[in-house]
Amino acid sequence: GYIFNDVSYPWVKGNYIGPTTTKIFSGPVIGNHLSVFNGRMLIAYENALYWSELYNFGLYNLSESFVQFDTKIIMIKPIDSGCFISTEKEVYFLKGKNPVFWEPKKVTNFPALEWSVATSYVEGYDIGLQPGLCCIWASPEGVIIGISDGTVLNLNKDKVIYPESAKSGFSCLMGYSFIHGMQ
Repeated sequence: GYIFNDVSYPWVKGNYIGPTTTKIFSGPVIGNHLSVFNGRMLIAYENALYWSELYNFGLYNLSESFVQFDTKIIMIKPIDSGCFISTEKEVYFLKGKNPVFWEPKKVTNFPALEWSVATSYVEGYDIGLQPGLCCIWASPEGVIIGISDGTVLNLNKDKVIYPESAKSGFSCLMGYSFIHGMQ
């Protein structure tokens, strides 16, 4: 569901508007992570990432509009040039603005810590990287920054030892300070 003006509403199936089609549309799936990217709602349900029809967050083609991974998705973080996705085992980058053409590219052999991705972004140019918004999250291997070209950098691997048993975390950006923790 969603909340608008302090009132709760159910999140229902949208109406299809367009040329005649044989596609079958459904309402949103009940997922564990969601995000908005380039006019579409992204919903992770177990190991599948579904996307809505363009500008219609309540309309999904569940038979065609998804990418499937080997294990459960625990992070979705879009940037201008694509989307970083973490499963329980590794992190992938989905390059491009149109999800129909996404092909997952593995960028780490370890996952993000679930719930540890910062909601804010960092401008790469401001911290000596290529221009473009970058995202940042915690992992069992250190703090990771996802750059606009889909590459990742470990910012503190040689400085901080993280517990290998950590599975989830939290974080926030205050200016350019990344405050985070894990459990």
